[in-house]
Amino acid sequence: VAVIGGCAQSVGGLVGDNGSGTLTSCYATGAVTGTGRYYVGGLVGYNAGTLTDCYATGSVTGTGNSVGGLVGYNNSGTLTDCYATGPVSGTTSVGGLVGYNANGTVTDCYATGSVTGIYPVGGLVGLNAGTLTDCYATGLVKGTIFDVGGLVGYNDSLGTLTNCFWDTETSQTSNGVGNVWPEPAGAMGKTTAEMMTLSTFTSPPASWDFTNETINGTNDYWMMLREGEDYPRLAWQPIYPGDIAGLYGVNLVDYAEIADHWGQTGCPTGCE
Repeated sequence: VAVIGGCAQSVGGLVGDNGSGTLTSCYATGAVTGTGRYYVGGLVGYNAGTLTDCYATGSVTGTGNSVGGLVGYNNSGTLTDCYATGPVSGTTSVGGLVGYNANGTVTDCYATGSVTGIYPVGGLVGLNAGTLTDCYATGLVKGTIFDVGGLVGYNDSLGTLTNCFWDTETSQTSNGVGNVWPEPAGAMGKTTAEMMTLSTFTSPPASWDFTNETINGTNDYWMMLREGEDYPRLAWQPIYPGDIAGLYGVNLVDYAEIADHWGQTGCPTGCE
């Protein structure tokens, strides 16, 4: 279902304005369009609350300030274990995950959609004045004027990045933070092959906690389904059986799935 909003509204695929609420395991898949002045997000337009294990996959288009694949404006809010995959298009403060991160905290999140805007434009966050930790972005980024980065378009004096990565090939930029050169220590550009290698994220200086390893803790925030063929995914994301040609590998679970549906046409829900 597409969501369209205008005037001075905050527009989101699930929630327009999340003042101080908590959203857990929530998602939105429809296209979101905002024609007003402020805050358009694939899941939440304006967020001052907490989002955990949430995602958005629809395209996001805004004509005003702060447009993001998941959240438009994150005002001291907390995002943990979230992702966005849809293309994002806006004017100012445009990001693949968050448009404007104002004193917010973003941890263990990623964005893969293309991002287009005027300025600032970032694969993960358009304008960052908060904290980004253990995050990555892979989307193509395009800005009309300046402050364009594979991770962050503009990082102000309050913004910090720790162990964050961007794909220099798919983003088509070697600049991770648009207004800073050289890159901050916490912003690391890698090739696509390196982004699909587990050790990139588990070896110093990074210490991401994966299900595939035990040296960095047992919380297991991330998983690498098929090294060399896929980017990291969040550990809570479902693994669908019967995905023979996909990224989940082939094992006895797949053969059992085939046996259960032998002779049937079509594909079970979730295997597409």
